[in-house]
Amino acid sequence: MKSSLSPSVRRRTLWGVTAVLALLLLAVCYLTLSPLSYEKDKVFLVEQTDNLDTTAAKLADESSAAKAGLFRLLVRLTGSQDRLRVGRYGLSGTSALQLLRNMRNGSQLPVRLVLPVLHTTGELAEFLGRQLEQPADSFLLAFSDTLALAAIGTTPERLPCMLIPNTYEVYWTASPQSFLTRMKKESEAFWSDARKARAEALGLSTDEVITLASIVEQETAAKKEKATIAGLYLNRLHSGMPLQADPTVKFAVGDFTLRRITNALLKTDSPYNTYRHAGLPPGPICLPSVESIDAVLNAEKHRFIYMCANPDFSNTHVFTENYSDHQKVAAAYAAELNKRGILK
Repeated sequence: MKSSLSPSVRRRTLWGVTAVLALLLLAVCYLTLSPLSYEKDKVFLVEQTDNLDTTAAKLADESSAAKAGLFRLLVRLTGSQDRLRVGRYGLSGTSALQLLRNMRNGSQLPVRLVLPVLHTTGELAEFLGRQLEQPADSFLLAFSDTLALAAIGTTPERLPCMLIPNTYEVYWTASPQSFLTRMKKESEAFWSDARKARAEALGLSTDEVITLASIVEQETAAKKEKATIAGLYLNRLHSGMPLQADPTVKFAVGDFTLRRITNALLKTDSPYNTYRHAGLPPGPICLPSVESIDAVLNAEKHRFIYMCANPDFSNTHVFTENYSDHQKVAAAYAAELNKRGILK
């Protein structure tokens, strides 16, 4: 049966259908190849509990429903439902097709991890649990695993010695074990031949340098004092005198807010209490900064044995060579504490 449409009408209809199909093709190409986000440094997290539906829903929130829908379609068309890897992926300038490729290959964006000065490995575990995929408990368990730590040449007490506060790029999915392996590698790189030679000249191992640096770190925030304080503690170590470092008492009692160390606190029974135990504590009392580590390695040579917080509350110290002078400064500081009503 012949069509009742005239040739011109058929041509117009054909052109119309072709135009619609072309527009649909252009729309699909646009959605497939255009960036999911134009925002700078936009990232997208795919977690262990995510499936295609939850991933697409999260992508719709970060990009658009249309692009998320197309991503879902691409996944189904390519049979990639079970090949999408957990990770942290970039959306800035990344198309839906490229995101699919990245997720199939596990091509993640690294996390810029700024490892800060922290008091304990418990604090470090909490920090890493916020920054990376693994929960804090997983890191805390790894930090106390004596067998696993022995395999990389350390112990729970000495673990902080290989955790140098710095900026590192790590994958969001890094396991506690891979994190520790990475930190061991970074620590080995940090300890150059020149730094090792300076530690040896001081009569200290690299772990002992880190431990002493942690005390220096907690004693002062004043950069100009660090090498002086390091020299003072080296004088005590070499003379056999107990370090009697107040920050070690704070660590022993677990209260880092203390501003006054009482006689009762000095009696705290802990190997970290350097009033009761001579020499360095079993390990660091914080993750010391590179600045404090280098202050120990370049410790100032002097004859100071005593120091006390400055009574003018300038966040500096007064250094003395004999106990009688030290007592005068200590009495003045105690009087100022009383005046200000600071009891602990």
